[in-house]
Amino acid sequence: MNPRDIRVCVESISRLPTDKAWLTAFTEQELNPVISTIVENTDYTHYFILSDDGIHTSAAWNHLVDTLDDGHPVATGYVNLTAEDMRVNITKTPFQDPDWSAVDDYDFWHLSEVMAWDTDIKQTFFAGYGPTGMTRDMWLEFPYAYRIFKLLSAQKEVHKSVPSDWWLSRRLTDAGVPIVAHKAAFNWHVKETLAGADVDPAKGWLIGKVAPQVSWEWKA
Repeated sequence: MNPRDIRVCVESISRLPTDKAWLTAFTEQELNPVISTIVENTDYTHYFILSDDGIHTSAAWNHLVDTLDDGHPVATGYVNLTAEDMRVNITKTPFQDPDWSAVDDYDFWHLSEVMAWDTDIKQTFFAGYGPTGMTRDMWLEFPYAYRIFKLLSAQKEVHKSVPSDWWLSRRLTDAGVPIVAHKAAFNWHVKETLAGADVDPAKGWLIGKVAPQVSWEWKA
């Protein structure tokens, strides 16, 4: 996903040893049919979704590909929450609410805890595109989806959006599909703060400024 053009992140993704579909200037909701169409009309063995604000490494990528090749149905890398918050976006326990979770509801690992794991592979209950990969059959069974649901708040109907990574993680957990993280698949997250958008103008949104498009970059 490429809703921004953060150069250091884009360049890191471009160096990964794989073909890439750049999904530029789409909102998460607009991507609902786009990603499913790509999976349905191509025949790769595995597909990954990557966040656009991570500095992704080939070493982390290769560990995740190997993890899927070893038979795990879902493999995810992970990133620091912000440049100053070294909690990482993999979790120790399942989400309790069936529909939505606030940040405080995530039982995050800290990077120092992950580095102390006595095994390379450990189950997580959140796959946050750091990156996250599955086989083609798994993506067909659990397609990308950005969900909006209605709830009653103060006697008024409110529309609540559910990020696609949370909703994918929830569906996989409910179906009994284990998500695993690889200890060595850490990537650096350039996000400045959890509260709102980053202030650096170089991280500005492309959404609404350029036409959404899918473009392909082939592995050299």
